[in-house]
Order: sequence, then structure tokens, then C-alpha cells
Amino acid sequence: MSIGEQSTNKMFKWAVLYPGFRKFVNWVYFRILKMPQYHIDMAPEQIGKYVLLVDDPQDAEKAAALLDNPKAVAWHREYRTFTGTLNGTKVSVTSVGIGGPSAAIGVHELAAIGGEVFLYLGCGLAATKGIQPGEMLIAKGAVRDEGTGLQYAPLAFPAIADLRLVDCLRRSCVEDSLSYHIGLTRSTDAYYNICTDQAYNFPYTLCSDLNTAAIFIVSSVLGKRAGSLLQAGERIQPLTMTHIKTGISALQQFIAIDGK
Repeated sequence: MSIGEQSTNKMFKWAVLYPGFRKFVNWVYFRILKMPQYHIDMAPEQIGKYVLLVDDPQDAEKAAALLDNPKAVAWHREYRTFTGTLNGTKVSVTSVGIGGPSAAIGVHELAAIGGEVFLYLGCGLAATKGIQPGEMLIAKGAVRDEGTGLQYAPLAFPAIADLRLVDCLRRSCVEDSLSYHIGLTRSTDAYYNICTDQAYNFPYTLCSDLNTAAIFIVSSVLGKRAGSLLQAGERIQPLTMTHIKTGISALQQFIAIDGK
């Protein structure tokens, strides 16, 4: 890479990630140009501070049904959003597709218009020995075996969850008498390579997934908070209502203690 390309890359990252400059860009984008974020097709005040993230647009609709007075806000590409309330607090649900790039774009643009807390619900694939299909897997961190996060922070930067959100997820599982595990997920870019090397190369992880590390890294770099609740399974499949209800319950608990 030439010196010019290196300089351009550094300037781009500074412009995109530096909070103060990002706020200025957003102000021009929305207040002057009157334009929404391109990928999610939304502007400020259309989402809540707390956002539930899922992979599938159909799962976004399922999760939104558990909010009070949910309303469809936008649907552009894989990004489908509903906004409602939980105990009077504005909450949104957005689908972010599969894989680090689309998840990172979703979190980045949602954060730009007011998202502060992100809870991801996804599938925990190739679960390690002793974990049964259907069990809840609470990710306190993620092995960064993916490439998207490297565009935001070096590999030495950890992908970790907000610990209070982790505790709320644990409490929600206990209250509903659900079997759960707390530990690390391994996030990767290659879906069809997950099952072939998970147990051998990553023996101390609970499972593999495609989105958690990117969501954790982008949230941390942008000064936001994030968590991830995965359900053990052999393949990517629609979220169960038990999984969604557990996430919603944890988010309610988090909202109740947030800011205290």
C-alpha cells in the first residue's frame, strides 16, 4: 500500500469514527440535506435508544409483536425496523442480515441516529460438547475470527459485551427456568467452515456465530453498549419465541436499571 493510500485510509477512518466529526457530519446530513442513513433508510427520532438486533427481517416482525404499539418504520435491503415501547420506553427492533459487514453497517448507522444499546439475538452454531440444542448461550465476549472488526480496531482490541447486559440476560434465563451457559462465542465470516474446525481450534468457546464480534467491536469503538444472546442449534434457523421473549425480558430489566 502506497503512502498516499495509507494516508487516505487513515483520514477516512478518522472522518467515519471520530465521534465529534461524526456528529457534525450527521447534523449536516439530517438537518441541512434532510437525508436519512442510506442503508437503514431512517433518520433521528425514528428509533429508540435501545435496539434489539436480529438476522432475519421476518424475525424482526416477530420480535416487534412483543413491543407495545409497534409500528413499521423502514425496510431497505436486509434492514427492517419496527419501533414501539417497553414500559413506556422507546425501543426498536432491526434486522441486520448475516455476517459482520451488514451487522457493522446496521449498528454504525443506528448509532448515528440515536441507538445507544444493542442486544443481538442469533444462532449459536457448532456448540461445544455438553451444550444441547435449544439452550441459551450468553456471550460475554467473542473470539475475533472475522475480518470486519479489523476495519474498526486492531486485533488486540477485545470484543466484549456490556457486563450489566450480560447479567440481565442471565437473570432473564433464571426467571424463565431456561438452561443457559455464559462464555465466549467465536465469530467467523465462513458459515460453511464453522462446523469443520470449531471443536479443534476453538475448544474453549461455547459456539460459533457470524455477527457478535462485529457488533461488539463497532459498539465499543462508537462508545455504545452491546450484548448477545444466542440459541444453540445445528444450523441458522428462525428465532424461537422463547429466545425472543428472553431477550425482551432482559432488555426490560436493563432499561429499568440503566442510568441509575
